[in-house]
Amino acid sequence: MILKNKMGLKGQETKPVALVRSFLNSIFDIEKSYGCKETYTIIENGKPKEHLLHHVTNADLQLATILLKFSNTKGEIYQTKPHSIYSMLIEYYEKPISLSQFYSSMKKFKLHAIIEEIKNEHTGLYNYKLNHFLNTEKNKIDFYVPLSPIVFTKAFYELSLPKKKLFYSVYLQQGGEKGKEIQRNLYSNKDSVQFSGLCNFLHRKDPYLIRKLLEEMSEPVYNGIPIFEKAKLVKEGKAYHKAIISIHPDLLVQKSEDTEYNDRIPVPVVYRRKANFIKKLLEGWGISEFVSLHDGYDFANLVRILKNYGYKVIRYAVYQLKKFVDDHVRFPGNVVEFILKEVRNKTQAVIVDIAVKTKVADYINPELNKTKRKYREWEFSSNLSYYGVKAIESSCKAALPLLKEKFGKPAKAHLKVNDYTFDIRLNDKDIYGFELVRQTAHRYLKDLRTYSELEYEAAERYIEQKNRGGFKQKTFIKEMLEQVHKLPSIEIVPVIPEDFKLEDFLVQNFIAKTQ
Repeated sequence: MILKNKMGLKGQETKPVALVRSFLNSIFDIEKSYGCKETYTIIENGKPKEHLLHHVTNADLQLATILLKFSNTKGEIYQTKPHSIYSMLIEYYEKPISLSQFYSSMKKFKLHAIIEEIKNEHTGLYNYKLNHFLNTEKNKIDFYVPLSPIVFTKAFYELSLPKKKLFYSVYLQQGGEKGKEIQRNLYSNKDSVQFSGLCNFLHRKDPYLIRKLLEEMSEPVYNGIPIFEKAKLVKEGKAYHKAIISIHPDLLVQKSEDTEYNDRIPVPVVYRRKANFIKKLLEGWGISEFVSLHDGYDFANLVRILKNYGYKVIRYAVYQLKKFVDDHVRFPGNVVEFILKEVRNKTQAVIVDIAVKTKVADYINPELNKTKRKYREWEFSSNLSYYGVKAIESSCKAALPLLKEKFGKPAKAHLKVNDYTFDIRLNDKDIYGFELVRQTAHRYLKDLRTYSELEYEAAERYIEQKNRGGFKQKTFIKEMLEQVHKLPSIEIVPVIPEDFKLEDFLVQNFIAKTQ
């Protein structure tokens, strides 16, 4: 159908939606506690506003329909933003709900566990899962019918909420069969709200009001077509007992296995310059099909997570992706996690090297135990790996004077000989005289970091020579003393609080101010 919506103005057809039985039932079951006045709050125009948690609204039906339209066959919508979903809603509906109504219904659906929302911390986008969508036994979409695009029209919007609810319910139950008559009791004790009797479902206590509603839905609504071809109440004795209803055949859509009823939210072009660079790399390495993989979502996410990195790191990351494809003849299942891991491995080594070259590495952790230091270096570089290398380097250079002023203490007054003891393997009785090495390092105030590395390397060398039976104590000590004299000396030594994190200091005082 060509409607008078934004799609129609572009000459685009509005196609049916797969109306899923279990999902629609979960929408109507919002009203299981209809009498409860429990509310939830959303902010509208900067002010909090209360909404009833257990009442179905016009906005709920519009949101439910658009979620079904843009979910995949497993009831999932990947890597998008709520506003992008709303943008699609206003493309489809001739008379769309407001943005505040949209967010109100989104929150209600989450509170009722009708949908799940998970934010990807790396891309800033959301994944949505429609609960009550799959047949759990068969692990595939539950029974569905193609829903007529009439629900997107202004004429349908102007129907009262009870009429809309009844249309959705009967349409699904009729299953697309022309002329099929649906019988619905006015009163019932069934647990499902939509089958708990029309009086309860539509909140109409008097059968007369149900009859009036059915009569109005039998009058022309859209292009001279009524909602119902047949709609009447049937008595049992003197009282009305049930309704017999049939959707007008011109509104029914026949199910076709060859028809795709789902649509995709367009992937916006992001960071065009970086995107073009990555495209050229993918083409050059023969994996250009990645650009259109999963409707372009993976490519867009790749661009998002690499946008703050330099071209060398981006080239390295895409090359690792190419190597994975060469080895496994497929792309990684989770491209975002794969690329992040590769980039971090590369970037973390670069970040620690920057810290050493800019002389702030000693402020990463006052503890020079090898294992603890390596962990802190990993934590430091990992936390900073989201930022560009240039930003990190400039912040380290700018921070050094401030770090010295706040945490620097005179090395001569602060350091003791014991501060130069790092590897207990060198306390072995076979290396008598090693204390002289440590005393020498202390006397000349050698840099603790470089000395610690020297001591760890010496311990490895000692163990290796001892196992081979070729350890010579005097030669070993002489070589160590020669190496100690070559090490840089220091005038101040960092004395920092245990809870101090250099990465937080850099971000808060320098990096965040330039982003």
